[in-house]
Amino acid sequence: MAGFVSIKAIVKKYTDDEAMEITIVENLQRKDISAIEEAAAFGQLMELRQYSIENLCKQFGKSDSYIRSRLQLRNLIEPAAVMVINNELSIGKALELSKYNHDIQPDVYEEHLKDDNYYCWRNLQ
Repeated sequence: MAGFVSIKAIVKKYTDDEAMEITIVENLQRKDISAIEEAAAFGQLMELRQYSIENLCKQFGKSDSYIRSRLQLRNLIEPAAVMVINNELSIGKALELSKYNHDIQPDVYEEHLKDDNYYCWRNLQ
């Protein structure tokens, strides 16, 4: 399609885990990655390759509190996570919600996030 007959390429053999790690690391370098995607990717690296928080800090040039807060977002129920992705819920409010267990989060979501009502947290500063 580009009109080239050949291209320069380096071909390497990777295990499935190594290939997954490379894919995750490349994905984390996108400019438009959401906090939820970032949280999932950090979690995958910790599970797949036994990265520690310290390793993640060094690898991605992020602070300890940044990595920990992103990992905390993995505790959000799906509707709240979608709100973060759609920029309808701030990271700060999402982090507070993620501190509640999964038995309580749906109630908080229904009462304070689902609809634009008097008790809605969406537009609070």
